[in-house]
Amino acid sequence: MNHKIANTFFLLILFPLFLSLKIDNVHHSTECNSSIGLLTPIPTCSPVNICKNPLITYRLQGRKKIIESSDIPNCKTKWKITKKNFVGCIQGGRGVFDDGKAKLWKDPYGINRYWCEFRPNQVLENSKRPLVIYVPGSGGSADNIYDFTLLRKKAVDFDLTGDTKRKGFILVSVQGRNLHWPTDDAQDGSKHDSYHRNLATNPDVVFFDYLIDYFVNDLKIADPGQIYITGWSNGARFASFYGINRNTVATSGGNKVTAVAVYSGGDPFENTSPNQIPSCKQDTYPQSNLFYLLISRDCDLIACNQQQFDLFKQSGWHMTPGNQATTWINDLKYKMKNNNTSWLIIDSNGQRKNKCLGHTQCNKKNALKNHFCWPDGISDESGIDYEIELLNFLKKNQLR
Repeated sequence: MNHKIANTFFLLILFPLFLSLKIDNVHHSTECNSSIGLLTPIPTCSPVNICKNPLITYRLQGRKKIIESSDIPNCKTKWKITKKNFVGCIQGGRGVFDDGKAKLWKDPYGINRYWCEFRPNQVLENSKRPLVIYVPGSGGSADNIYDFTLLRKKAVDFDLTGDTKRKGFILVSVQGRNLHWPTDDAQDGSKHDSYHRNLATNPDVVFFDYLIDYFVNDLKIADPGQIYITGWSNGARFASFYGINRNTVATSGGNKVTAVAVYSGGDPFENTSPNQIPSCKQDTYPQSNLFYLLISRDCDLIACNQQQFDLFKQSGWHMTPGNQATTWINDLKYKMKNNNTSWLIIDSNGQRKNKCLGHTQCNKKNALKNHFCWPDGISDESGIDYEIELLNFLKKNQLR
């Protein structure tokens, strides 16, 4: 596979796309209960624990196995001009940025954790800024912030505070660990773990706790009343899990997540697979008042409703439990009693919709493209930038 084609497939989150190919239909062993899900954290790839069933993104780069615990992001723009990826979404052309060498922290488990970081001008202890943490999707990279979104461009001077002297925001784009994914399809690779729900022992929770406390308590440059998480697909799922929990239970440094706004994400409290026994699904969902926004397409691989979910499953795609937006939103509102839940549905042309597309109109090709087109108005060529609405939702919800 040549370099150009490999790059084309490296858009993030290829999770249900090629699953009908049945590359290596391997089910990782799991032990669960209904309280914390997986009893232990998802294992990390390593030379002594090789991941042999990687996502198709890795295979197309010639990586048939993964031994690295994490890939190291470049933290700069890769595609300076726009180009269409394999499903027709636009990548690149969001500006030319270089944020220098990836930041590094070795976590308590001995794993190198990387992130890309931008700080606006004159961010100081007496001029704090909001902290926005971006979580990429399956198989994605911290570098995706530069080529698939406009968030890095907006971080320079977008007003999240309402104070004209404190424009811009601290933007952190995290790199996931390479994980032995506990589903019955080939999905090993860069992800974040919401299946092991013990906050004290989940390495990704520990990492996010460190980042927030570092910027708020150590550097003293992030506003503790404006700690925001956003993400895409698997990143949206983890952002939801982390934000819901850390909105009620503070980090060791005493900080809480203020709001979460994500694109195309599902329920982080669900099971690993329909056949997992005992189930990993959380029995009693946590109560939450988190300010929460989900942006969905009306036809998406994270199915907009149960009819789409069933259609894709019947057509041969592996469908992960919880990847269905209508049920997830209803669970937020009614199981979690969250009155601060918002759901924005848009179609493939960026137009607002008040319901999901009928399953007879929603085909796999459209669902695939919609999932890969981040809603910045460039990816889908609509010119309608819903990042502005996402950021304004965060701005509206501050804690004082």
